[in-house]
Amino acid sequence: MTTVAIWLSKQNQSPSAMNIASDSRLSFGQHGTWDSGRKIFACQNTADVFGYAGDSTLGTSLLSQIASTVDYTNLRRMTATQKRQVCEKIMESASQGYFRHLHLDLKILHCFYDEEHGFVAWHSEFDSSTTIWTHVRLKLVDRLESDTALEIGAFGSGGKSFEERLWSRTGSPNGVRYSNTFFKALADVIDENDDPFSGGPIQMVSLGTRGVAKPAIFLRGQDHFLFGVKVDPSILMKDLECWNELGEFVDPVSGKLRSRATRRPG
Repeated sequence: MTTVAIWLSKQNQSPSAMNIASDSRLSFGQHGTWDSGRKIFACQNTADVFGYAGDSTLGTSLLSQIASTVDYTNLRRMTATQKRQVCEKIMESASQGYFRHLHLDLKILHCFYDEEHGFVAWHSEFDSSTTIWTHVRLKLVDRLESDTALEIGAFGSGGKSFEERLWSRTGSPNGVRYSNTFFKALADVIDENDDPFSGGPIQMVSLGTRGVAKPAIFLRGQDHFLFGVKVDPSILMKDLECWNELGEFVDPVSGKLRSRATRRPG
């Protein structure tokens, strides 16, 4: 499966960004694994981001279809409710006739921002044995009146390990957390091989209160990764942010901390 985590960053005690991050490993049973699989999909023209855990064939196909539909149709001009309804119909329509005998379930996360609803996250789950979808809006409950980052959820086969790593870094389930705490907890799950189905570079996209979703470059050693694939830094756009394995804001070429190094993902 995978490990997907969603959390909110805060400034001045208010949510300022929603972050969705995952590993990049696709598993093929006895045939092995591949650590360059895309799991996070960002729309180019709207503040919508999708991620998945589970069946990689259905997951990557559905999310690429949904993201392109949002980008190239009037969906981007519809209300959040209308857009969400269309996304659910696409999931349900495209999965009809899918291979039930594979017994591979799928979880899809849909995160977006609009002025009416603020930051929103939906969880859709496909039961392969019945081919039935269930759709649930995730609750964003802020128990701390501070700039502490707020967890929305962790999903997939590494979700439990992520929670344990997060708790170990804060001392308790309700300990003080910042965005880099979440980022490093995900890195721990991958680096320490907590989950055999989670591996490869971290891929992450952030949603702010303005504009479209922005992917982040992940710097591991001297290697640069975008959506799980290694890229030459010379082709990267200058407005993309770059984060190292500690969740620090760094220069993508030198790897040195930038002046905003105290800023964390989001």
